Amino acid sequence: MANRQRVAVLGAGMQGTCVALELAARGCAVDLYDRAEAPLTGAAVVNEGKIHLGFIYALDPTLATARRMLAGALHFASSLRRWIPYSPELAGVTGPCHYAVTADSMVPAEGLRAYYQAVAGLYREARNGSRRGYLETDGDGASLVRELSPAEREPLFDATRVTTAFATAERSVDPVRVAGLLRQALAASPEVRFLGGVHVVGAQPSRRGVEVTCRRGDLLASERYDQVVNALWTGRLPVDASAGIPTRRSWIFRYRVGFRVRIQPGTPAIPTINFVHGPYGDAVSYPGGEVYLSWYPICRLVAAPGLEPTPGWSEPAATTDRLQATLRHLGDLSPTLARLANADFADVAVLGGWVMAPGEDDIDQRGSKLHRRDNPGVRSRGPYHSVDTGKYTMAPYLAVRTADRLLRTARRGAVLQSRA
Repeated sequence: MANRQRVAVLGAGMQGTCVALELAARGCAVDLYDRAEAPLTGAAVVNEGKIHLGFIYALDPTLATARRMLAGALHFASSLRRWIPYSPELAGVTGPCHYAVTADSMVPAEGLRAYYQAVAGLYREARNGSRRGYLETDGDGASLVRELSPAEREPLFDATRVTTAFATAERSVDPVRVAGLLRQALAASPEVRFLGGVHVVGAQPSRRGVEVTCRRGDLLASERYDQVVNALWTGRLPVDASAGIPTRRSWIFRYRVGFRVRIQPGTPAIPTINFVHGPYGDAVSYPGGEVYLSWYPICRLVAAPGLEPTPGWSEPAATTDRLQATLRHLGDLSPTLARLANADFADVAVLGGWVMAPGEDDIDQRGSKLHRRDNPGVRSRGPYHSVDTGKYTMAPYLAVRTADRLLRTARRGAVLQSRA
């Protein structure tokens, strides 16, 4: 690059970290800002790490969300390998996910059969003979989804509560392991400077670049950059507004908790299960004996519309009662998961964080926009770029696309200067 770009990346979560590493690899000097004192300590590690193929979005009959998720999923491993030594073992890739259809599911079994087959078709179309595998664990996608027989369902699920179940090739990565690898990559990159404990309050693009205004403690300070990437999570929308990018739609912020438990050695293996479709829960079993557990009605503590989380709200103290209630509800649906109710866990961690998504209604409403994620991507105003990640699945893929856009902007700017 003739003129080395000096770039600010706002937000050191999964998306911002990936963007910073990709820009550094392309020769940019990057300042990576975050309110936390260390990178990758928020939403990047307090999720289940599912790399979506689109199965959970059956309430989007257009398949637009499935197509979007497939793009991110099929590039997830190859994109991560640009910055870290990715392998399924290092990333803690789980076993396949089972989708269990509850008796009161908002999408009945016959609808899911048709939808899942359509997703499988999209997957084969997206692969189109490519050797690039989903998380590098599958074959040609021919067995992407399979309905379980009654004999297979019986030991896993309560027949009165779960009417149908599907085995899929969809998997999760361990977000804690992935975050650890990305932190190592940041520390090893001389092109990235991490600025922690900083609250970004605004960004003003102009012909000369973008002025970023931050607060550290009681002090306000501004600094100009050639370009800025806003990859903030909960604070993205107000900073976009300051940069002249309006919010096109309503948003809802939900504070959710989950539990990450370590089961004792010798405990029978726990399958990865997602109950659909409605306000239910899931269990994700990672290599090494750790399991992520959540039951939505108990673990969703706040849901409020707006441009940022409810001011002044703080999470109430987590109690074992919330975990026990989660285990009880999951156990009512699955005898296999019911075994965890009386388990002596080697370790229990409470994971809490904000989830932001378009819409106003919660997931128990069929028309809720939470059932769609077809709009993640990059919006720009000159040298200012804002990334709507949408889901964890999309972050590495969008990081590469964001860097592409930023460098195209830099080239256009260089051409205009040469003509001046």
